[in-house]
Amino acid sequence: MPLEETLARVEADLTAGRVPVARQRLRGLVSSYPYDLTLRRRLAEVYRLYGDAAEAGRWTYLEEDRDADETAAFEARYGSPGWRMKALGWRGPETMAATAFAEGQLVAVRTACAEELGHPVDWDDPDSYRGGPDEQYKEAPSEPWTVGGVLAGAGCLVGGPCVPRDLGEGSRRPLRLTQVTRATVIAGWCPDLPNAGGPCVRRSGRPRTLP
Repeated sequence: MPLEETLARVEADLTAGRVPVARQRLRGLVSSYPYDLTLRRRLAEVYRLYGDAAEAGRWTYLEEDRDADETAAFEARYGSPGWRMKALGWRGPETMAATAFAEGQLVAVRTACAEELGHPVDWDDPDSYRGGPDEQYKEAPSEPWTVGGVLAGAGCLVGGPCVPRDLGEGSRRPLRLTQVTRATVIAGWCPDLPNAGGPCVRRSGRPRTLP
């Protein structure tokens, strides 16, 4: 599927609340286009809907304006250079990077990995950076995405306020929503909400409370 068509489907998925589907499409795109930093940044935005700072940091690791806390979370989760090489999913020479900063980060990770393992490593040869402390590593699953995160990440897609009632950002408590304009925004998400407390409304309308 062409890149632009897949990106359009990603946006449609996010609008409909199909966040896991959008994430998987973006993961496929990053794998197919590892040099495209824009795709990595978009994937990081989706992981922020889950409140997953480590994965957001993973996919913005090559960005000069990356968030320091997300970078630290990524480096803590992927605790060795070998893990980070695997996690970044780069292919080919570092000179293919779109920016000098990205190239420098890639060189630094590869060099650190080679020093740790005691032999040269290559992005195109995963076996070359296996066998270290990352051998048994399995990627940590993301937490379930939150309504607050989705509404914030999608900009609510509406003309009025979208307010999670009695909830702090990132809360995992049972959810109830109030004052939602154009309730189509919620329609695709209701089946995934624990104790949503009311029906999914699929037509636009004035601000209303979902009981």
